[in-house]
Amino acid sequence: QLAYIVRCFIDLEFLKVLYCSGALIGLHLIEPFLSLTTASTTTYSKRIPAFNQLYNDLNATDPAKLLDVHTPAFNFISLRRFEETKYNDDVCRAIETVGTEMA
Repeated sequence: QLAYIVRCFIDLEFLKVLYCSGALIGLHLIEPFLSLTTASTTTYSKRIPAFNQLYNDLNATDPAKLLDVHTPAFNFISLRRFEETKYNDDVCRAIETVGTEMA
């Protein structure tokens, strides 16, 4: 029954926008932030500059950069950490497809 309910909502365009927005925020902000704050190798002295950079990023980053699923939109994390926390290729392709459709 759940599958039937999900299929009923799959063609609603506004849900695609919501899912895509949530996935992009998760990809660029939530997952890297969680990785940074929960990693045992990340010390307090590494977190403070990253948090300052994140604050600056949130104020200055071009929102269009969030649509790119291949590079980090924010500078508070390294490319290596972004790659480690990045969603699998199928999810990224789906996000990219919906994101370019809506842009």
